[in-house]
Amino acid sequence: MVALLLVALAHLPPPAPVGLRALWVSTAVLQGLDVHATLRAVDAGGREANGLMRGLVRHPPAFVLVKAAAATGVILATRHLAKTRPKLAVGLLVVTTAAYSLAVTHNYRMGRRPQN
Repeated sequence: MVALLLVALAHLPPPAPVGLRALWVSTAVLQGLDVHATLRAVDAGGREANGLMRGLVRHPPAFVLVKAAAATGVILATRHLAKTRPKLAVGLLVVTTAAYSLAVTHNYRMGRRPQN
């Protein structure tokens, strides 16, 4: 049994670089913050700018599910990409992280505006 465990462990892919793991965590956290900020902004009278998501914000459970699926897709895609093109995977995650950071910041600002 120990031999089977050692053989299985020997065939596991090497762990991802720390920077890549940190970007994956950032992706998941930012998606969660985006859900919170978007729903808060919509409650304050704002409007979802993304036409594909506009209908979903009226159904928070579905919105959360779609955002979780998006985060999972980005993480899995860049994990796969990192096996052959690690610099490209990191670059894509940096761009994605920056874009979501801007969106989350904007949505939290919109959520603080008084309703007219």
